Amino acid sequence: MTILLSTAMGQLRVAIESVYSINHNPISDSLALGAISMLVENLPYCSELEMDRLVSTKTAAAMASLGSVGGGINTATAHHVGGIFDVPHGEANAIMLPHSMRFNADASADRQTLIAQAMGIDTSGMSDHEAALSAADAVENLRNSLGLPGRLRDVGVPEQGLELIAAATLKDRSLATNPKPVSDAGPIMQVLRNSW
Repeated sequence: MTILLSTAMGQLRVAIESVYSINHNPISDSLALGAISMLVENLPYCSELEMDRLVSTKTAAAMASLGSVGGGINTATAHHVGGIFDVPHGEANAIMLPHSMRFNADASADRQTLIAQAMGIDTSGMSDHEAALSAADAVENLRNSLGLPGRLRDVGVPEQGLELIAAATLKDRSLATNPKPVSDAGPIMQVLRNSW
């Protein structure tokens, strides 16, 4: 069950990063926002192994992939968290996603407002930045409710390994479509430290 849930959270990351990717477009938006809505609705019930919920989750995961228009800092960093320290990709993504969203909030608040709304958050009366932060909080709460690890230290990543991950991430092509430009290790270390 952990593999199913963490992989689905990884697909939630694909959808979220597509919405605020610099390459987003109306088709990717439709697929990604639809996937976010379906994942948030169905993931909490997957452990019951009810067939309709599982099929809806799988459909949403496929929609996220079909709508993918490039990753971002989360995708880029997760590649190296997993590659260097043997952390399952879904778990790495689930751990870091709320922190990546918060990091990108000032550069993509309007786009993250769409994410919040797709998650069922009432954003009326919120600024775009407040809505973006509420979306990150909701992703964190969803991850925690699924019983998935919440910190990189919980999956065996040592604190002294964060700089190695950041150095490797700087060469990752997924950084190119992040809404906030990343040209040195500082921002990557910020996300990693917050995730550790």
